[in-house]
This record gives sequence, structure tokens and C-alpha cells, in this order.
Amino acid sequence: MVEHGKRKKHHDKDKYYRLAKEQGLRSRAAFKLSQINRKYRLLEQSKVILDLCAAPGGWSQIAARSMAKGGVVIAVDILPIRPINRDVITIIGDVTTEECRASIRKEMQNHKCDLVLSDGAPNVGFDYMRDAYEQNEIALMSLRCATEHLKHNGGFVCKVYRSTDYTAFLWVCKQLFKEVDAVKPSSSRAQSSEIFLVCRGYRAPTSIDPRMLDPKSVFEHEEAGTDVTANASMNIFHKKYNEQKRFRDGYNFNVLDSTLRNIQSITKFIDCKDPVQMLSDCTSFRFVDDNNAELPVSSKMYLEHPATTAEIKSCCSDLKVIKFFVKFSCTKLSL
Repeated sequence: MVEHGKRKKHHDKDKYYRLAKEQGLRSRAAFKLSQINRKYRLLEQSKVILDLCAAPGGWSQIAARSMAKGGVVIAVDILPIRPINRDVITIIGDVTTEECRASIRKEMQNHKCDLVLSDGAPNVGFDYMRDAYEQNEIALMSLRCATEHLKHNGGFVCKVYRSTDYTAFLWVCKQLFKEVDAVKPSSSRAQSSEIFLVCRGYRAPTSIDPRMLDPKSVFEHEEAGTDVTANASMNIFHKKYNEQKRFRDGYNFNVLDSTLRNIQSITKFIDCKDPVQMLSDCTSFRFVDDNNAELPVSSKMYLEHPATTAEIKSCCSDLKVIKFFVKFSCTKLSL
């Protein structure tokens, strides 16, 4: 079940907390959508807006204030939402269930949405890795709902957490939308790992491979037993990986640092004995060290080699996209 995050009580000195109280907004999160809209102007162009995981209603309030004249907001959450105004219709339900989706279709009356919003969050615990997975899982479920109701060239805005799963989710969004931007509004706390994806130009494909919207396929990790720190690296190339079940907390704490990155030099990759394993473990390869010190002869040679194109440099900077694409493509070819 998709659950809306529990709201923590913030200190009265928080600028956006005070402003929300003064302006009658139900949460400081309302300013995040307001700031996003100030840049992209999505709300003014929308007459039908679907707000998922909407409680307590901060985003719905902003949407109702800014949307096109005569528009309607359909706000959905498993928690009750106090009435906002006559332009906001509330539905109590879990968007992952058919019952809730049927309620949405009934309210839509065969119309399509201009915009789908999702600011849902899990009940935050003490395990960041689990919280990040559940946050991105909620985002993927919201995206799946969006594909059922968005019109051609419609928009989608959702919250995600930076983690090893983020790149895979970003890749899926880029297949379904013409433009995808990652933004962090100033009202989002600096210490928070949350960012927001603003997706525009929904392609409205006639059919979508269900695996693209299935968390078990998109966020697949290697089964590592009960100890998540024990050999939990993800390897999409070795056959053994495909035979194992996904483990919800299958993150490699031995490999990933506190920023969820593992960056190695291109020279080390070329000289290593097991390049396939290293490609699986790393998030990117670099030609220059952190201090921009003078390059070793070998690294300089690789950087200036005619075969090292701009595309190769770009791919080396983000290996997760390549690995997800290869995994998804190989699975598709096996059908």
C-alpha cells in the first residue's frame, strides 16, 4: 500500500513553515510546487489536474489557485483530506488498487489529465536505503497511474530520493516524456535528499512494456541473504545475477560511499583483472582526479585518444544508465 509520509512538526522559526501558516496553506511543501510552477508554468496551462498522495492538501491548494479558469483538481490519498474548495474533488484510496483507479476514472468521466502531481513519501524510518527505495517505488506507482490518465503532451511532477534507484527511474521517465528536468526548490531543505522531476511532453504511446512500470523490474537488486552488507553488489552481466531474486535492501554498503557514488579512474578500470565486475560496482569512471592534478601519462593518453569520443566520456560519467539500459534491452530481446 502506498502511504503518505507522516508530517513532522517543524520549528516555528522555519521560514516556509511560518509563511504556510500565514497564508492558510496546509503544509510548507506547498511552496515547493509554487516555486516549480514559477519556472515551468505548468498549472496555468492545465484544466484537469490529478494530485496523488495529496494529503493534507498543500499541493492541491496551490494547483487550485493557479490552474486555468474552470479547471478541476482531483486529489487522491489513503488519508482523508479536509475539503479545500469546490474546484477540488477528493478521493480516499490507494492508487495501487483497482478500486481507487476505478474511482479516478469515474471522476474523470472519460477525460484525460493535463498534469499529474505526486508529492507522496513513505513513513520515514532509520534506514535511509529502505526509505529511498520506498520513495522511488511510490514515484514509479504514481507514474504508472499517470500513464493511464495523462493526455498527449501532458506533464508529470513527482518527488524522488537520490539513491542507486534514482537513475533507473529517470531512464523510464525519459522514455515516456520528451523533456525531463531534475530540480530542487529553495523551499526544500538543503539536508534533504529529495529532488523533484518535472516531466513534460508525454508521448502517450499506444502500449507500454509493463516491466517499465514494475518496481521488481526497474529497481531490481541482487539477493544478498539477510546481511545486506555481504556481497550485495549488483552485476547485470553475469548469468548468476538474473537467477537471483530481488532483495529490497540490496545496496552495496561496502562499495558505495555516503553520497551513494563509487567513482574510479579510467586507468584502474582498463588495468583491472575483472572489468565486468568493476563496471557493475562503479557509478562512474573519471579521467581527471578530484584536485585536477596533472594526469598520469596513461590517463592522458586515454583522454586524448581519437576513440574517446564525447559520447564515451558522457557514458563513463554515468554508468548506471548504461547498466539499466543493457539489462532492460537484454530482457526485451529474450521475449
